[in-house]
Amino acid sequence: MTELCLKVYHYFRSHRTVCWISMIAWFVCCGFFAAQIHLEEDINKLFPASTNEDGSTKLAFANLKIKDKTFLLFEGKDGASVAHIIETCNAFVDSLLQKEAALDSSNRMLEDIFYCLPDELLPDAIDYLGAHLPAYIDTSFYAAIDTMLTDSHLARQMKVNRQELESSWGSMYPELIQIDPLGLRKELMRQFKPLTEGSGSGYKIIDGHFFVPDSTVCVAFLTPRYSATNTGQGASLFQMLNTQIEAFSASNPDVKICYHGTPASGFYNAAQIKSDLKNTIAGALVLVLLFILFCFRNYDTLPLLLLPVLFGVLFGLAGMYFIKGEFSLLALGIGAVVLGVAFSYVLHILTHYKFVGNPEQVLRDQVRPVCLGCITTIGSFMGLVFVQTELLRDFGLFASLSILGTTAFSLFYLPQLLNPAKNRINKRAFSLIEKVNAYPFDRNKPLIAVLVILTVVCTFFYFMGGTRFDADMHDLGYKAGITSYSENLLRTKTYTGDKQKYFASSGRTMEEAIHHFESLNNQLDSLQKEGLVKSYTRTGMLFVPLDVQQARIHAWKNFWTDQRLHMSVS
Repeated sequence: MTELCLKVYHYFRSHRTVCWISMIAWFVCCGFFAAQIHLEEDINKLFPASTNEDGSTKLAFANLKIKDKTFLLFEGKDGASVAHIIETCNAFVDSLLQKEAALDSSNRMLEDIFYCLPDELLPDAIDYLGAHLPAYIDTSFYAAIDTMLTDSHLARQMKVNRQELESSWGSMYPELIQIDPLGLRKELMRQFKPLTEGSGSGYKIIDGHFFVPDSTVCVAFLTPRYSATNTGQGASLFQMLNTQIEAFSASNPDVKICYHGTPASGFYNAAQIKSDLKNTIAGALVLVLLFILFCFRNYDTLPLLLLPVLFGVLFGLAGMYFIKGEFSLLALGIGAVVLGVAFSYVLHILTHYKFVGNPEQVLRDQVRPVCLGCITTIGSFMGLVFVQTELLRDFGLFASLSILGTTAFSLFYLPQLLNPAKNRINKRAFSLIEKVNAYPFDRNKPLIAVLVILTVVCTFFYFMGGTRFDADMHDLGYKAGITSYSENLLRTKTYTGDKQKYFASSGRTMEEAIHHFESLNNQLDSLQKEGLVKSYTRTGMLFVPLDVQQARIHAWKNFWTDQRLHMSVS
């Protein structure tokens, strides 16, 4: 490798035009393809991918729409009435929808805002249940129907029906009583009671709006068009929300509007990561460059130090473009730590050049150690390619390519930019470093004893439980003030002391997923009997497998004999 670098060095020395044209061409080519790469901000890349039955890798969490919801809260302050809270909620949502409608169809951000129950919800539910009733009742229901097919029950039920028709509820939904003169609705409510009891809901309905139990907070649910984990597309939505909240806070100071949810947390996390990276990298880079400038005493050292690293970054991004076509922005942020490693290889060349003053001698002395260091470092980062987390795989590939590009530029092009006539060095600064390096630490027994004692003490406290690792994923990211306040407010208003977990079943078809869901319900039922689960929402009562539906419909037809039909009609 040393001979190859020397041949390239001599060739470029005698063909300066080729050197400059090839260098510029490499920069332009890598820069062009690096600019074509699609940078995504999907925080799903942080999690390992699970494998589906068909062999494809897909994280089940990414398909669950419940995580895409954003909770929009309207908190009444200073004794604000429920009516005023509802009025503010309606005005805010209407204004938000108007702004959304004014946008181009390709730029719209909201899929839906669910803030009140539609008037047609209950009639539609009544129509659906009336048309599909046999599929949702089990065999125990027929014993209750038998008790209703008596003259005494029918007489009592007719009186009840008349009273309900004359009530406000009956005047709103008379069709429910018309299609159910026997009073099956009461038995249905009893049968479906577990569905509502296990939900653990902390909400109540007032004028079609969702309120917490003490009626001080109205809740709306926003569904974005994009995935909650894709934080890059959330910027416009939450900027619009923040602008809207500021405007309504000025006109309605007695109603505080806030929001939280996975999309909001992802947006603020991504924004904070970008800000932190810019600040920390800029600060660290300035400090490093100032230190190097102080030691080397050459202003042209700074561009010589930055050019190889810049080329390495462009080379890494261009390589990712050809390999994947897209790159996680979070991985690029983590990849910023590679700058320190990349700087070290350039410093190997420049520092040795400061002492030797001859680019050719620098290559003879440094090609082998730099190449060995490059190979071992690339090998370490390439190990991340075999992990199951896509973000770490992206980081490993990008880091390896960046270090490869930086090292190649440092060995082939950097020597051509070195000018021995302008070579200066701060001998006082380097002499201090040399004195520190020359100190015989291995012969200082008190120092060794202190280090051994510190090592033993630290090890003792670690194994005695002095160090704890935070396993809570909620503490992984940054929490914005508005989302923390909103989340704590809703938790305080609806807290029941129970923790909720979400379970899902999947399948290649909907029917297969429903069958798997039935098995999941059986497992949850067993856990509840063992006392490990307090309650769960029995949504399996709504999602009934087709074979079970057919069996129930057959039982319904068999139940209604001519005798029973005659009793119900007469």
